[in-house]
Amino acid sequence: IFHPSAHSWKLRSIYNVFIMQVYFTGIQALPLVALLSLATGSFTVLQVTDKLSILGQVDLVGKIMVAVILREIAPLLTAFVVVARSGTAVAAELGSMKVNKEFQALQAMGIDYPSFIIFPRLFGGMLSLFSLTVFFILISFGGGYLVADIIQPLPFENYIHSIVVNLHFSDLFNVFLKCIVSGLTVFSICCQCGLSVIRSSHEVPQVTTKAMVWSLSTMIIVNITLTFLFYLF
Repeated sequence: IFHPSAHSWKLRSIYNVFIMQVYFTGIQALPLVALLSLATGSFTVLQVTDKLSILGQVDLVGKIMVAVILREIAPLLTAFVVVARSGTAVAAELGSMKVNKEFQALQAMGIDYPSFIIFPRLFGGMLSLFSLTVFFILISFGGGYLVADIIQPLPFENYIHSIVVNLHFSDLFNVFLKCIVSGLTVFSICCQCGLSVIRSSHEVPQVTTKAMVWSLSTMIIVNITLTFLFYLF
């Protein structure tokens, strides 16, 4: 009978934690992000098309969608969803593990708990946030157009062309950077708050609330700073 080595068992366990974090943070959040992005995209296209059609500048719809949805709203709203669903869950989970002395048990087994508990959740959260942001953008651009076209007809070729013309590499890099920095910030704060629990289970709701407040505040500051740097340089 084949018995896997301790090293391969640790790697498989870390991989399983990573996959579960991606599943909970990313896949399970898809319906909520889809609904939010569809509403945001359709409202934006409707309002922009309505106002620009009066001025005869409907070709600017794509430029506004890139500037508003892709650069700003998509990374920010997606991060809100991730913090509300997953960031608080991570803080509560780690807090409960700390109270139940599961970290001491892992150390007694010779397992380095940061590599087993912290890093898979950190990188899984970052990957999920980036993937959800891309999904948000696609649904906003595509689904938003389909909903808006029912009320305010807009030639699809003109719509796509105006987006492609105004979409630059710097925009994509800006979104990528916001997702990575926001994901790293959010899950680092939530993990730190969860690990700050000392002895009582009554501390878990407190650190969960603290994790949400600190994560949201820091994430907003990060997005504002990166936007400022984007337009400055």
